[in-house]
Amino acid sequence: MVSFLLLCNGCHVIGHYPLGDDVLWYDLPSIVPNIDTYDDFEKQMDYMLHHELDLLKVKAFMKNHYTTNRAKRLVHILKKYYHL
Repeated sequence: MVSFLLLCNGCHVIGHYPLGDDVLWYDLPSIVPNIDTYDDFEKQMDYMLHHELDLLKVKAFMKNHYTTNRAKRLVHILKKYYHL
């Protein structure tokens, strides 16, 4: 996802996306505001222009999505359902 690259580079990211399974899996709304209207877009842009990106929040978010962490979670799921 482009959002991850932008976040890693210290950019504010906003989006307009459906709340599908993949979005919920990545917990995208916790880090990328979902904007539905122009008024919301304007308010979010004003906020972002006057506030720095919370790099600690980004770091915690990204740490959760490193490949090694995802692999560990997948193994946990497999063990739970397949009694490995």
